[in-house]
Amino acid sequence: MGRIAFACAIAWVLAFQNPAAAQDDAAPLCIAGTPSFTPTEANRLSCQEFGKLRRSSAAIVLLRKHAQRPNCEMRITRPATARDDGSFVQFCEVRCPPRPGSPGFDWRPCGSGLRGGTEPRGGTEQRAGTGRTTGVAACQGGVWCGRALGLGRESEACGSYHREGDRYAYAWVRGRRTCFEGDITLVPR
Repeated sequence: MGRIAFACAIAWVLAFQNPAAAQDDAAPLCIAGTPSFTPTEANRLSCQEFGKLRRSSAAIVLLRKHAQRPNCEMRITRPATARDDGSFVQFCEVRCPPRPGSPGFDWRPCGSGLRGGTEPRGGTEQRAGTGRTTGVAACQGGVWCGRALGLGRESEACGSYHREGDRYAYAWVRGRRTCFEGDITLVPR
């Protein structure tokens, strides 16, 4: 598989991985964002508030720049869920607009073998090119901690969700750093 497929698969891994904390993993490809407002204790959503948003209809969607290909971007989506067991499904996609010498492409699953090459370590579904993984998360005191199967050595990442008006953001609290950091969008079903 080519460099783009490899980059897509790595970005999927990095959605849950802080590259600085894992020197044996590939270079960072997804650039975590900076929230457009300051996350504070006052605008932090409680576990119940955020859980209600997710159950009622909100999918989490985030767009991040590709660190090594500035013209490409990654989209990570966690569809809305009515489940209260903490499980989630997450999808990763990549797109690159045309540029001189490259035709570009619209949204495709991360790791979908866009040009051929080598896939990084990861879950079976990721290697199959679906851009899909599953995981579990739990919330306590407004802090969500989760692990994704086959990604980031399944180590825990913890953060909190914040709201200011109609804007939402995710802020890192502890554990592995992720591409979730920064502004997020909650999209109705």
